[in-house]
Amino acid sequence: MMDKAYKEHGEQSEYYGKNAQKGSWQGFMVSDNEEKKLMFSMNRTKYTFTKLEFDIFLGDGHSEGAEADTKMKSFAFKRSDTIYKGNSIVAQYCKMPVVD
Repeated sequence: MMDKAYKEHGEQSEYYGKNAQKGSWQGFMVSDNEEKKLMFSMNRTKYTFTKLEFDIFLGDGHSEGAEADTKMKSFAFKRSDTIYKGNSIVAQYCKMPVVD
């Protein structure tokens, strides 16, 4: 099953496709003449009750066996996501409530 979403941005649109059975996603930029350009692809590499991990490939340079450009780790109970490039943290998100 393929889920699709479009977002309009002036003359270009973003298109996201998801293959739920295989745990993979792709994002395209769609021009006025309906030409699609692959912007990123993601593959789920780990799926447990508490943790999800993804490999993220930027652009269309993804080939079989290639090293991911970035990796994302999600922790359900912490409500957090962390994106890594190599061993460095690129971005981090946490939705835990703050107690004053």
